[in-house]
Amino acid sequence: MLLLLTLLVILFATVFLLHNNTVKKIKKNIHNSWGRINPAERNFNKIEKYRDYDKGRYSQKLTNQTLIDIDIETLFSFLDRTTTLIGKQYLYSKITQPKSQLSELINVKTEADHFTNNREKREFIQYQLHRFEKGETDLIVDFFSDKNVVVKPKYNFLYKLLTLLAVVSIVGIFVIPHLITILLGLILLGLNLTLHLFFRFRDSEKLKAIRQVYRLARYSKIISLQKSPVNVEEMQPALKKLSKFNRAYHFLDLGIPANDISSIAFYLLDLVKAFFLVEIHLLNYTYNSLILEKVEVNKLFCYIGRIEMAISIASLKDTDGVKMCFPNLLIQGKILSFSNATHPLIPNCIPNSIDLNTTSAF
Repeated sequence: MLLLLTLLVILFATVFLLHNNTVKKIKKNIHNSWGRINPAERNFNKIEKYRDYDKGRYSQKLTNQTLIDIDIETLFSFLDRTTTLIGKQYLYSKITQPKSQLSELINVKTEADHFTNNREKREFIQYQLHRFEKGETDLIVDFFSDKNVVVKPKYNFLYKLLTLLAVVSIVGIFVIPHLITILLGLILLGLNLTLHLFFRFRDSEKLKAIRQVYRLARYSKIISLQKSPVNVEEMQPALKKLSKFNRAYHFLDLGIPANDISSIAFYLLDLVKAFFLVEIHLLNYTYNSLILEKVEVNKLFCYIGRIEMAISIASLKDTDGVKMCFPNLLIQGKILSFSNATHPLIPNCIPNSIDLNTTSAF
């Protein structure tokens, strides 16, 4: 017995030390990457997806030809210091659909300056964003599509009937512990388990998308506790409206193993969920709930995206060799003027100045 306890202590101590070392390594990488270009490859097919849904007021969408002319993919890779795909999607949308409001530019500058001046808070948020992205965030944007509508599943009555029979069979085994009753229960278990595995395989992407939205709500709440200028007024009601979804999700993904030790309990619990077709019922309910609350999901998406954009701009400002300025926007008149401007993608670029007043240089 003593030997067993000793082995368990050693096992848990080893797991704790490995986890602690991993956390330290991640935090060190976050610290060291500040003010540096992120060399990671980017999937622009995914990054571009949010732009089509983000059609805000006062925005000017750059044409495809303009994006090609400015080499948007190379330029974006230089500017982008975000952690999550949500951050990349949001930042890309704002770059390619710029707003001409001075108040908006002032807000963005204020938010970026806040993270420049609060390193510990910024690095805590970046670590939380790293944990969030570890679970992937690529499917959340699909909820904003108008193609997604609430659909009542086929044969829903049959699934409810099978669940009812499962409950009756369990009660029957205790009330009438007969071999036939047990045999019928085993047959029902086999049938429901087959349905459970079939739908899990067929709807794996749907389940993954639901899980990502749940994590979005969870990490939005954690990050919002770190006070910042990024507006949380719309986010808090959104979290409240998604509370029913969150409760249903807990039962849907109940028992997801955190490590190998908890895997045994997970598979036993999964067998119970399969017997009562829990996943089939809750998957449809939670997915339809998110379709109905896509506006609220978008608010959380924009909150995380805005945080990421502010941190990305702050990191860009601290990059060696990068010079940034705050533009003055005129309410009236057509004037374009700048001095000693350089192209961010050209090394040792010669500064240029220009001053246009109601005329064009082209």
